[in-house]
Amino acid sequence: MSGGYGQFYYPAANHSKVLTADIAPGALAATALGRAIMAANYFNTATVTDKIADDAFTLAEFVAGAGGKFAAGCIDNAAWQNIAAAGAIGVDVPSRASIAAGYFDAATATNKFAAGSIAAALLAAAINNLGNIVADPGNGGAIPNGVTGRCDLTVAGAGQTRTLAAPAGVGQLLVINSNVVGAGATCAITVAAAFNDVGNTICTFTDVGAIPAGRENITFVSTLVNGAAAWRLVANNGGALS
Repeated sequence: MSGGYGQFYYPAANHSKVLTADIAPGALAATALGRAIMAANYFNTATVTDKIADDAFTLAEFVAGAGGKFAAGCIDNAAWQNIAAAGAIGVDVPSRASIAAGYFDAATATNKFAAGSIAAALLAAAINNLGNIVADPGNGGAIPNGVTGRCDLTVAGAGQTRTLAAPAGVGQLLVINSNVVGAGATCAITVAAAFNDVGNTICTFTDVGAIPAGRENITFVSTLVNGAAAWRLVANNGGALS
């Protein structure tokens, strides 16, 4: 060392690398100078994938205003259109599950759907679907009266009943079918008003008959009677009318 200047030598093994222990904590400061150490565009896709561990971001990290890493409003309409592929939310069970049950309440539906966006024809097609399975309400229950479809009854014993209120609207087609009928079982279906010109309001299914046993069914259509929606008989296969 001469004139206050010294020469320092590191072992040859350390000439070509900086060890973790050689870097002081906080060496990359949260300042313009500290950030400038990394070149622009340093984090490309491969680097991000390699340097960030799987599951590193928790849900809390995304919550704006609660210590999250994303600012409120950072994803606007333009950003969403840019990052989300067309059809990103699919017509499948996992995609539908991403929307919470009860999400579309009255206020949300009114706010999110433009006036006239659901055409009458589309709504009718959704409601009046002949392939729709209407749930059997069980003994003493009311068969749903607001949709087109087929209601397959399970009748386990004698003296069972079902009721059918006046239709919610016109143009519905409802098939009530005795799908599973136990030995000696019966089921009386009482309709809100007369469904034929004779004035019958009840159709009773039994485990005997010509259709073969336990496979009886009755079909109703909803139409206007004296200005009000009412069920009218289309066909009856084996049911006893009264």
